[in-house]
Amino acid sequence: MGKKVVLIIGVGSDIGRELARRYLKDGYKVVGTYRTSGSVEGCFKEEDDISLYSIELASQISIHQFENAFKKLDIVWDIYISAPATPLPMQNFFEADFHAWSDSVHINSIHQLKLLHTLHKYRNTAGITDVFFFGTAGINSEVVKFSAVASGKILLLKMCEYLDAENEDMKFMLIGPGWVKTKVHDLILENSDKGDEKYQKTKEFMQNNEGTSMQDIYECFVWLRSKEKALVSGRNFSVVHDPWRNEALLLDKLKSDGGLYKLKRHGNDWHK
Repeated sequence: MGKKVVLIIGVGSDIGRELARRYLKDGYKVVGTYRTSGSVEGCFKEEDDISLYSIELASQISIHQFENAFKKLDIVWDIYISAPATPLPMQNFFEADFHAWSDSVHINSIHQLKLLHTLHKYRNTAGITDVFFFGTAGINSEVVKFSAVASGKILLLKMCEYLDAENEDMKFMLIGPGWVKTKVHDLILENSDKGDEKYQKTKEFMQNNEGTSMQDIYECFVWLRSKEKALVSGRNFSVVHDPWRNEALLLDKLKSDGGLYKLKRHGNDWHK
C-alpha cells in the first residue's frame, strides 16, 4: 500500500511549513503549494517526499496548471489542508477600499473553495478524506478592522457545515490555532496604527509570549482525523480553548449537542 497523501495549500506559510515537516516525519507524502518561491527555499530536505508547486489562487489559469501537475503525479489525496490567509485591509469597512476588502474576502474563502472544488475529484474514494480550513480572530467576536478576514473565515465555517451535510465520505473542519508566532503578525504590526489596541496586543505577544506551539496544532489535526465524521465534521475547533486532550469529556459533549462549535443563532429558543 502506498503512502497517505496530504495536500497543503499554502505550504509556504509558517503553519503550513511546520505541518508539512511533521507529516513527512510521520511517513506521509506531501504535495504543497506556495505563492512565492522565497517562502519555501531551504525549508525541506532533498530526500523529503514532497512535491512543491507555485500557484496564484486568484488565477484560473494557475489553478488549471496546478490541476494538471497534480494529475501527472498519479496519486490521490487523503488530507487536504487549506492555509492561505491575509488580515488586510486592516481598516473599518467604510474606510477601506471596497475592492481591496472584497479581494481579501475572496482570498480568505472563495478562492480556497474554488481550488477545493477543482481538486475534489482527486481525493481517495476508498475511505473518508479530511478537509481542514483555518479560522481567525473575529469569528466569535467583533475585532475592529478585521471584517474582511473574519467574514471570509465565517463563510468557510458555514461551508464546512454544508459540505459535511452533502458529502458522506468526507469530513470538513475549521481550526482556530490561537495566537501563533507567524509572519501574519508582522503584517499586522506593519499595517496598524501604533495607538490601536490590536497593535499593542500583537506587539506584546510577539515580544513576550510563546503562543500556540506548532506541535499542538499538529496533534489537534491528528486527533480530529482519528474521530468519526458524525462527531467532528462541520464544526469549528479551537486548538487552545477546546478540551480535545480530555477526550471523554469533549466526545460526550459532541455526541449530546449537534450544534456545538457550529455557526448557529445563540439562544433562539429562549421563549419556548
